[in-house]
Amino acid sequence: MTRIDEIAPDIFRISIFVPQAGMQFNQFLIRDDEPLLFTTGLPVLWGLRLIPSLVMVRRLLKN
Repeated sequence: MTRIDEIAPDIFRISIFVPQAGMQFNQFLIRDDEPLLFTTGLPVLWGLRLIPSLVMVRRLLKN
């Protein structure tokens, strides 16, 4: 399950819960002229769980 919250103006937390591991991983997006996506999760999860989040991130960057 993926959840996106705007925690401050133009700063978003993207939380991804991995039920198989019973863990939650967070990425932080800073919307700016040069956006930054900072991940705190395991790199192996990027390909498994981050793709749907990146689609949502693209929508956030357009606003």
